[in-house]
Amino acid sequence: MPSFVFGVDSIGASGGLVVLGWSSLAISCVSKTPNCVHCKIEECNGMIWNVFFVYEPPAFEDRLEFWSNFLLNIHLFSNCLLLGDFNQLELLEDKLGGTLIIRGSDDFANWKLQHNLLDVPFSGPRFTWTNKRLTQGLILERLDRGYMSNDWFFNFPESRIINQPLVASDHAAIIFDNDAISRIAKRPYQVENWCLDFHDIRTIIKEEWRRPITESPMYCLTRKLPDGLSSTNITLAQRYLNHVEEAITTAALNVTYWKQRMKETWVATGDLPTSLLYSRVKMRQRRNQVLTLKDDSGTWIENRQQVRDLVVDSMTKILCPHQRTYSVAHTDAILRELHIPTMTDKQVAVLTKPLSPDEVRRAMFSLNGDKVRGRMVSQRPSFRSIGIQWEIQLHW
Repeated sequence: MPSFVFGVDSIGASGGLVVLGWSSLAISCVSKTPNCVHCKIEECNGMIWNVFFVYEPPAFEDRLEFWSNFLLNIHLFSNCLLLGDFNQLELLEDKLGGTLIIRGSDDFANWKLQHNLLDVPFSGPRFTWTNKRLTQGLILERLDRGYMSNDWFFNFPESRIINQPLVASDHAAIIFDNDAISRIAKRPYQVENWCLDFHDIRTIIKEEWRRPITESPMYCLTRKLPDGLSSTNITLAQRYLNHVEEAITTAALNVTYWKQRMKETWVATGDLPTSLLYSRVKMRQRRNQVLTLKDDSGTWIENRQQVRDLVVDSMTKILCPHQRTYSVAHTDAILRELHIPTMTDKQVAVLTKPLSPDEVRRAMFSLNGDKVRGRMVSQRPSFRSIGIQWEIQLHW
């Protein structure tokens, strides 16, 4: 038996909404209407979460009234989650077939912006509803979705929805998971742009460049670049941190000054650096993750390692197809028939000639200012900044 059951009775053969489940948490029904059931989840540590199970009216005019009434309730709860059938499309990519006109998309987008709601990323089949026409007139849409507030995203950043295939009903089931496991990539070492403007940084680089290393020139370069920015002197490091604090204070004053002169339209266009903007950026990054894939047999693969293996196997079949093993003489005859141009002895000598130190230097300094090597990541001309010392100190 379910541990909780909440719902609204149907009117004749239409309507009706039921929420049921099994949980050891304290779950209560705050309110219920024919289009929404509001549940409150209380944990033993005192945390409270609000989940709204939504069924938006199919008619556009009724949806406008629903949004305006819903606005009066949802703003009272900062940590909330919305799940259900919204009967409203946002983008054309969420629809296949039928008319290209989406009524109410702008009103719905404004409604989301007023509530600071974020899309819950999904995996699995894109479309969750069908008109069940198998020939002409087939329409597929993604009507079943989820939205969450900023607080919910901060507490459950791995939240996602897993769309199930369309089977018997015209709607597909969706599964919400707020504890999805994702691989966290190790962030490489970074050189901050503003660090290169401090004199102490240039001093550290100059001293590191003078450190003798008895190996090949390229090995010396690879050792000096990653190791040269590590401060080993406590006094020097403290002075460097003081410069950082002064720079942060100055930057904060500049932000406060110019923030008052920003135009109101920047908020609507998403240019204002608010918490909502950063949350949406993070959400877009998570939405780009490949969580599920369908194999050749039509089975959806969800395990991360299995998804990775499926991608590798597919690319192997495309790029390395099974071929017959030909003899060397047969392969040589085929290549001769293709009339492939050959290189002259002079061209071979030019390509195999050892690189001179001057050629290496010109090649390195011709790189774009943002190009760096190995584990170093920068948004500033790192090679050129460090290269100032290289040009003076490095002897090949």
